[in-house]
Amino acid sequence: MWCYRALGQVEAKRRFNTHVFLGEKVRIDLRVQNKGWLPLLWLELRDTLPVALAGPHSFKMVTNLGARAYSNFEYFVEARKRGYYPIGPLSISTGDIFGVSESLSAESQAEHLVIYPKIIPFTSIQIPSFHLKDFTIFSAFV
Repeated sequence: MWCYRALGQVEAKRRFNTHVFLGEKVRIDLRVQNKGWLPLLWLELRDTLPVALAGPHSFKMVTNLGARAYSNFEYFVEARKRGYYPIGPLSISTGDIFGVSESLSAESQAEHLVIYPKIIPFTSIQIPSFHLKDFTIFSAFV
């Protein structure tokens, strides 16, 4: 009963830049807050990432939260492939310290990350222009 009530008072918020360019690192700040009066003896946090963004720095953490306490975490993902990706949902699990009851879990909503393609300036692209040649021929007749 304790874990069920305490887990219902946990709130998680994610903050990050939602629009980045290819190759940038994205810092994700995660704040987990216990708004209730019951402490959580252990809390497992696991953020779900798509395969294109997941790497060795995927977020998994076990912590505890006292009554009316909060914890801040940060982790990074690298924008390796352009696209529209979900960050999350965040899975939160808890249970009693003795392992007598089954662990309870909850999920927060996913947020999205947009990765733009790399911008290449037109000056570096060698595209022949036939219109420029036609213009010089036309100007010779005038």
